[in-house]
Amino acid sequence: MRRCWILCILGLLTLQSAVAQQTQFAFRISFTDKQGAAPLSNPLSFLSQRAIDRRTTQGITIGETDRPVSPDYIDSVLTNTSGVLHLRSKWLNYCVVYLQIHLKYSH
Repeated sequence: MRRCWILCILGLLTLQSAVAQQTQFAFRISFTDKQGAAPLSNPLSFLSQRAIDRRTTQGITIGETDRPVSPDYIDSVLTNTSGVLHLRSKWLNYCVVYLQIHLKYSH
């Protein structure tokens, strides 16, 4: 029984030194404009009718911050980084992308 435990521990130690560790990082990418996003002239393409009606009732104009983040920009980031989209903010015009980084340890 004791010999079995020793072999298991040695096997785990050997396995640990040979395994690469995968680490995930999140990056926020801010954009300077919304070129390629839906135009302000067609708010139904990015807002629901209910949201438009509520804004009309309350006297709130539809502006640049209501437009979505440019899908072309997001696609470009994802293509160039091989990342995974986590979130996007149309008000602040940015997206957050997760990237997997493989770190190899040698003992």
